[in-house]
Amino acid sequence: MDYIFREIDHYIGKYGDKITSLSIQDELFGVDKDRLFEFCSRIKKYKLSFSFQTRVDRLDEESIIALKNAGSPGAFVGIESANNNVLKSMNKSYTIEQVEKTLKLADKHGFGLGGNLIIGDIEDDLETVKKSETFYRKYGTRLSIFPVMVYPGTHLFKYGMENGIIKDELEYLKNANPFINVSKLPDNVYEALLDKYKAPNELFVKRPPIWGGELELSIDKSGRMVCAYSCPTCFSKIIATADNKRDTGNQYTVCPCCKHGSLPRFAKHVAADGWDIFLSRNLSEVLFRHYRGNRIVVWGMTDPIRRMIHSSQSLRDMLVKIVDMNYLKMTKESYCGLHIEAPEMLRNLDFDYILSGSSRRAEIEKSLEDMNIEDPKFIRNSLVLFLTTEQMWHVAST
Repeated sequence: MDYIFREIDHYIGKYGDKITSLSIQDELFGVDKDRLFEFCSRIKKYKLSFSFQTRVDRLDEESIIALKNAGSPGAFVGIESANNNVLKSMNKSYTIEQVEKTLKLADKHGFGLGGNLIIGDIEDDLETVKKSETFYRKYGTRLSIFPVMVYPGTHLFKYGMENGIIKDELEYLKNANPFINVSKLPDNVYEALLDKYKAPNELFVKRPPIWGGELELSIDKSGRMVCAYSCPTCFSKIIATADNKRDTGNQYTVCPCCKHGSLPRFAKHVAADGWDIFLSRNLSEVLFRHYRGNRIVVWGMTDPIRRMIHSSQSLRDMLVKIVDMNYLKMTKESYCGLHIEAPEMLRNLDFDYILSGSSRRAEIEKSLEDMNIEDPKFIRNSLVLFLTTEQMWHVAST
């Protein structure tokens, strides 16, 4: 502990009041209660905000009060599933009842808790998945939900090998651990869930901060995104803005009232996601207005493009082909009855516009030139690049 505080003293001595918060990456922080209380006692004088990770079953009311009083607005905890059988399969030593109890204690004292839910464990079936999704809806302002990743060396990987789910270990590693179904869910149901989690529908479209309450996004008349939320420490309302060029500063890390950490790196992490999500939710009207009656091809299946397809009926109506240079790794994905194919499939296709999900514009244009496709017209994947401020304000208001 002495070494930790010598290091804190060193950096504060070097950078002064530029240091306003700490991120503690020790996953065992908080397991030893005496050590936790010692840290809380010693960190107070620095008046720094700090966040950390810990086990959900190690946070009792006494610990939460001590952490809050010491300057911590919240922490990350492991949740993983809302079903106790699945938690047991994951070798977790806590129950979902304990998780809910801890979340309620945190709410009682204005202490933010964030965590992940994981779908696709060996014991997951349709009932357990629905239970986790219901839990997500209840506590969605602080949770994220993801498909399980099957990493080499884990019991899930061993299960996949023993049951023939992973056919070729070397090929699996070459494909960088693709999503596979080791659960009790039928393959088609699992693949549908993958689509939902990769390209959020209304259930998963929000990406609010893990603390600070409900995040409200809007666009002002000057074209800037406005984010309104409550400080988790003093509960004052904070209104932060980011311009449409995605300001990468972190000027909104500290609450202007109590000086404690609030929305971590608003402009860099939340504004960027917020723009994609906000625009994708309103994309249908824009596409309908500007591209009605055209035939659209998607080149490059990225997460923003997935969101656009899922959220825009207009785009789905006009979509005629989806291509990607890495199409061999996406053979199981399909949208609107269209599978992801090789770019060469555009050679003899009649289409009007390309919606590019890739930043390699020059590379795409060279490929089109090699296929004798001249003067292609592009729809860029961020509406900020071609909508005027007036148009953006109109979309935001409708």
